[in-house]
Amino acid sequence: MAKTFLKIFLILITASSLLSASNRFQKKNYTFDQRHFKTGDVLLQHIPGRLTSVIKDVTNSFYSHCGMVVIKNRQIYVIEAIGPVKYTPLSRWLKQGRDNFTQLRPLYFENHQLAMVVTEAEKLLGKPYDIQYELDEEKIYCSELIYKAFLRASKKEVGKKEALSTLNWKPHEDFIRHLCRGQLPLKRELVTPESLSVNPNFTLIRSTFPRSANYTAEKNNQSLNFLSGDWHGEYTISKDTVSIKLSFSKKGVFSKGSLKLNNGRLINIKSLNVDTSKTNGFYTAKILDDRKVSANMKFHLKDDNNRIIGTWKDKFYNHGNFSIEKILSTSSISSIYNDTINTNKENEGAIDVYSKLKKLYELRQQNILTEEEYQRVKNRLLNQIK
Repeated sequence: MAKTFLKIFLILITASSLLSASNRFQKKNYTFDQRHFKTGDVLLQHIPGRLTSVIKDVTNSFYSHCGMVVIKNRQIYVIEAIGPVKYTPLSRWLKQGRDNFTQLRPLYFENHQLAMVVTEAEKLLGKPYDIQYELDEEKIYCSELIYKAFLRASKKEVGKKEALSTLNWKPHEDFIRHLCRGQLPLKRELVTPESLSVNPNFTLIRSTFPRSANYTAEKNNQSLNFLSGDWHGEYTISKDTVSIKLSFSKKGVFSKGSLKLNNGRLINIKSLNVDTSKTNGFYTAKILDDRKVSANMKFHLKDDNNRIIGTWKDKFYNHGNFSIEKILSTSSISSIYNDTINTNKENEGAIDVYSKLKKLYELRQQNILTEEEYQRVKNRLLNQIK
């Protein structure tokens, strides 16, 4: 009887252990629903191995590999540089990292821009893996693929070039010399998976990794300088659309603002506190006016950070939308004009538009044009170069 009881007890313990292990496994058994992923998403992981462990340690990171999501024919793939550049089904890609991954989503990129990023990445299909980690055209490594695809499609850097000398190379000097044929290329510039993970052009969607110290430090150092200057636009209250004006200091700190109702009444804004962190690509803020009415705001940036679009909601469940544009000064337009000449020397149309914008702003400053006339003509001009 005792032996029978012991046997049953051991069976129950074994079954319980297996069930527990199964439950733990299921926590990483993600549903690969296309709605959870978008073309252009960047995925990071660690693949167990000697080389990848050195990459992790040298870069002080959780990550040793990365790739980019591309959805083709309703199937989710990852384009990656691992061996030759290739497409890998998402499920297989995740398995090589034991189902641990971080998902980043590009900010301020339209779908047609992401399509251009994919096109640039596809131009590198079949290119061999670069085990010396050089930013050249002969071979390529994982984060270099992502960096070059975004840079060539959008002229935006989604990673940071870092010299090997600035990384944790000393404990791995012998291994590095082995990879680099006896040399120690301390001046060699690298773009690491870690630098992608903290780049402000991405927002974090999900991760099975804890946030690294680098991520936290990078986010804490982010400023709101993009808010500096004067803004104006429209703000909906109930079914009415009213005008709103806001001003921020050079560091992006709110200084003054007002709402002008349709009956002419002016409501002063006492405070507008913006959180420097983002959630799924959106900033959040809290606004308070002189009636002691407060609301929570959520917004994102468009048009090279010159337009803000968002929503608001108060504790009484009233809600609405707002859209504001930065008021460009003459010096700002001159700067844009000069940049346009330097980067579009062959684009006479763009240069002509910015010349007209400068003149248009001068006319508005002299009150020759009304605000409505100025905005209408300005938008028409800007649409010519989009």
